[in-house]
Formats: sequence, C-alpha cells, structure tokens
Amino acid sequence: MDRPDPKSLLAKVNTEEKKNKKGQLKIFFGYAAGVGKTYSMLESAQSLKKSGIDVVVGYIEPHTRPETLALLDGLEIIELKIIQYKSIELKEFDLDKALKRNPQVILVDEFAHTNAKGVRHNKRWQDIEEILASGIDVYTTVNVQHLESLNDIVEIITNVSVKETIPDKFLDNTTQLELIDIEPDALLERFNDGKIYKLEQAKRAQENFFIKDNLIALREIALRKTAEKVNKEVEITRLSKGEVAVVPTCETLLACISPSPSSTKVIRTASRIASSNVSNWIVLYIENPNLKLDKSQKKQLNINISLAKELGAEVIISHGEDVVEQILRFSKMRNVTKIVIGKNHYKNKKFYQMLKRDLVDRLIDEVEYIDVHVIPYKKGSIKSYENKKEKSFLSRFKISKVDFLKLALITLFTTFLVNIIYKLGFSKDNILLIFMLGVVLVSTFTKGYSTGIVSSIVNILIVNFLFTSPIYTLNIDNPSYIITLIVFSVVGIITSTLTSRIQQQMEIYCKREGDAQMLYQISRSFSRLFIKEDIINKGLDLLFISLNRSIICYVPKNEKELKSQSKFINSTDSILNDKDEKAVANWVFTNASVAGNNTNTLPGAKGYYMPIVGIESTLGVIGIDCEEKKLNNEEICVIEAIIAQMSIALDREKRVIKKI
Repeated sequence: MDRPDPKSLLAKVNTEEKKNKKGQLKIFFGYAAGVGKTYSMLESAQSLKKSGIDVVVGYIEPHTRPETLALLDGLEIIELKIIQYKSIELKEFDLDKALKRNPQVILVDEFAHTNAKGVRHNKRWQDIEEILASGIDVYTTVNVQHLESLNDIVEIITNVSVKETIPDKFLDNTTQLELIDIEPDALLERFNDGKIYKLEQAKRAQENFFIKDNLIALREIALRKTAEKVNKEVEITRLSKGEVAVVPTCETLLACISPSPSSTKVIRTASRIASSNVSNWIVLYIENPNLKLDKSQKKQLNINISLAKELGAEVIISHGEDVVEQILRFSKMRNVTKIVIGKNHYKNKKFYQMLKRDLVDRLIDEVEYIDVHVIPYKKGSIKSYENKKEKSFLSRFKISKVDFLKLALITLFTTFLVNIIYKLGFSKDNILLIFMLGVVLVSTFTKGYSTGIVSSIVNILIVNFLFTSPIYTLNIDNPSYIITLIVFSVVGIITSTLTSRIQQQMEIYCKREGDAQMLYQISRSFSRLFIKEDIINKGLDLLFISLNRSIICYVPKNEKELKSQSKFINSTDSILNDKDEKAVANWVFTNASVAGNNTNTLPGAKGYYMPIVGIESTLGVIGIDCEEKKLNNEEICVIEAIIAQMSIALDREKRVIKKI
C-alpha cells in the first residue's frame, strides 16, 4: 500500500479544521445574469427549511420574475438597512441584524456588490467574510466575470471593464461551488422575452454581454474554473489517501511589477497560473533610487500591491538600480521556477534600443532553469504612464539649491587653488588634475549625476578661459590642446557618473543593512521579555520610534472588554482615544482582520488597526494614528514585523503562565 502524501494530508486536515471553525460558504456560480443562480439558491433554502434547518434571507436582489419571488414565500427575511446617499434612499444588507439573528444558514445575493457609503465594509464579500467568521453558513451568488483574476480576460471578451470583483481566495477547498448552467441559446431566449432585464438595462446588456459569441466564451471560462476546483479537491483527496505514487514538486511563481497600470494584468495572469498549478506565488517590486515616483505613480503602485495582496500573493519590495540583477538574485534565493513580467514600455522605441538592451531580453538571456512569461499590453492603456516616466527621467538632472551651493563653493576653491599653483609656475597637467579632483569632490558631496556633469563642463570652461592661451577668451591657439580638453571633459563626466553610482549603491546597502539590523534588534528586544506589560511597552516603543506617530495597543481586560496602553506624540490625548476608534479596534479584535484608514473595512476611521494574532486566538490590537498622513507600504512592513514578534512573545508568556 502506498504511503499517504504528508503535504496533501496536511492540506486536507487544514481544510477540515477551517470548515469546523468557520461557517460554510456555498456559491451558486454562473456565467451571466439570468442563468438561474438566485432561483437555485432559493430552491435550496426551501429544501433546508423543510429539513428543519434555521435559514433566513439576508438580501435578495429585487426581481420582477414571479417564479423567483414565489420561492421567498415562507422564508424569514431580515429587514434591510436604509442608507441616505445624495438625497437617494438606498437599501443594503444589514450585517449587524444578521449577526444578532445568528441563524444556521443565511442567503446573501450578489456576492460582488459594492456597498453604499456609511456601511461598515466597502464590499459585500467582506460582510460575508464576517458572517462566516461568526460560524454562520452563507449561500450566495456570483458570475464568472466578477472573479478578480479573470477581470482582464472578461474585458477582452466583452469590451466591458467589470468594477465589482471578489478575491479568488473564496474559491478555495472550503467553499462549495455549484455551477448553474444553461445553453446560451436558451439564455438569449429568456433575454429576448424580457425575463432578465428591464428595457433600458436590456439595451445596454445586448451591446456587451448578451451576444452569443460572448456568452459561449464566458460559459467556457465558468466551466473551466469549476473543473479546476474539482480537480484540486480530487488531487488532495487522492494524495492524502496514498493513491498516487508520484507527487509533483511545488512550483514558486514570481510576478515582477512596476507603478504602471499594465502591472494589474501581470498580477492577474500570475494569479491564474498559480491557481492552475497549485503553486506559491510572490509579487516583487524593485525600487530604483534613480526614479522618484510622483503622487499618481505612488497611488498606482499602492493599487497594484493591494491587488496582489487581495489575490493572495506574498508581496516583497526590494531596492536596486539593476532590475534584472535584483530579479535573478531574488529568484535564486527563493527557488523561483516561473517569472511573469510585463512587456517593456520602451521596447518599440528604436532610440531607446540603441542606448540600452531591453530588460525582458536580458532576463531571458540570463536565466537558465526558470520559465519567463512575458505579458503584452495595449499601448493606449499606459500612455499616461510613459509620459510620467519620461518626466521622472528628466528630473534626474535637476539640481537642488544645496547641491548648487556646494558646486559653487568647491569650484571657487578649486579655481583659487589652481590660480596659486599656476602663478608658482607648475605645469598645466597639474592644473587639470586639480580640476579633476574638484569634479570628484562635487560628485562625492552632492546627490545625482547632474552636479558632477555640470562641474566637469564648468571646470573645462574655466581652464580654457583663465589658464589656456589666449587667456580671457574661449579660443585655443594650440589645436592639440583641444584633444586634451575633450578627454578631460569625458573623463570628468565618467568619473562623476561612477561616483554617483557608488553613492547610490552605498545608500541601498546601508538601507539593507539598516533593515537587517532593525529586524535583528526587534527579535532580540522581545527574546528576553516574559511579562505581558513589558512586551506591550517594548512593542509600543519600537513602533513609536520607527513611525513617529501616536500608537495605541488594546489587550483583553476580561472576556467582554479591552484595556489600552498608548504612546502619543504631542500630549496625553489623541484621536485614537475617540469612542468610534475604540469601536474599530473592538471589531478588529473580534474578527482578527485589518481595518481602518486606507483599508476596505471601516475606511472612515482615523487610525490603522492591525490584530496581534496568536496561535490559538487574537491577543490584542495595535492602532496607528493616520489622521495627518496615510501609511506607506514600507511602514506597514515594519508594523507587521514588530507585531509578529509581539505575537510570538505574548504566546510564549501565555504558555509560561499555563505551566505555572
């Protein structure tokens, strides 16, 4: 008898544990509106009720179809929440009433719906996540076009960009997926009979989704997605029983992104490949010190990183000037087997190709055992990004006031020194060497290439004007001296460029060393602490020093109440002490999920709240003041690192107390 595969057995155990701890999610999955998802869901609800199961209706999309409305008879319906928005009355699913009612099963239609402002979560899938976490089973509906990883494919098929999407993580092994299928011809017949949309909606739908070729393509995608899920479940079950002798090696996929909007396509493609191959995947962004991002680029980068996290990727931010070198170094370190990268924005520019080899071509030439997937893009979709890139390239040659002052002082000092040497009768070779020293000094004490290049040109003009016959003119009597000046100019520019590059490399290495030292100090700081108050105080101190923001920590006082410890910047009071902010912290503690400022859950909060999650339970909540400035990705990484160490230390403290 074959021995069961340990990894598959563990995956099966984890799946069963998740089912026991959380509510069960069942998705009625279709390829277009009108296939019968809501009808099938209500039929299932009626069957559950007949079996004695406590089932209620949380939200059903309003329908004019009498056969669908008839299935609501006899089912308890939770009253909807009324939201006033711009003099319009909107009706939304009431999450709090659903949690208070606490049924065995709840029906919540339209999984991908975006909630109105004023509701706790931005998205309905977040409402459903909270319901599942409380142990309630959920039945819901969604169409294939609302899956985040398929967003770009659906846009190509239908020419419609679907804004409301759900993360693909909901199609994991703990979710029941019931495909609701119907022939495209039968669906079009329903559509033409007016059974799906009202007249105005029907006209818009007929131009995009409700075309036979589009419906066939969407149906195929839905069938494939369902088949993928079934295959994963079968594979895990068979391997866990030892029915297969050979287990395929787990692959690691790396998606390389930039602040370009086209990176969203790279991320979604990588997610699909990783999902199909059941492989781990990482998203890597290389921060180049030569390129300063403007506000719109930073915003787009944050969107790309948020999308990657939403789709379940591990996000890594690295630093370096040579992107290919950084990708290869990281790939070797993490044993990457596949690289997904976007097509270079400048590849079609002949002038650019003359100056520099294409990044993708270099990557393909230098990798040996790694598959490289190059993702194309529509040129029009990144036009604005190209302009911004050109702008950032030109901005390298801007000189700050401080650097300009340093340039002027060093040039004046060098000229004064050369003048003394010239009067003492030293040769012109010595004069050129001293001016070369001036170029090196300018490059050393200023930032960027521009000051060194300007220094080289200015020094050449000074040599020509003051120390080359005829003096006080830019004319040269000896033609052979022209070669000397040209060589001096070229050497000066090369020297300044190399010096600036060394400076940038030093900054990168210093940053890496600083990050490594910080992680070591964080780990060391908590290793000797065994008292809860000391652990929390150390965490607050480290966060305060690292972020220079007001920090608050909530830990359980008893089963129903949290107590706080804080470290504020200006006074003993902060916005984090506000009643509403405490409510956000309570929600984070209960649900063990991030919430608050710059998140999709309770985004109106002034603070960013992250749970301290232990092995068995949530140990506390950390809140960071974001009233004046939002957190960037590097700051969030620091917070995650410190909270991870706090969690380990607090778990250790709990184990020590249990032993005593």
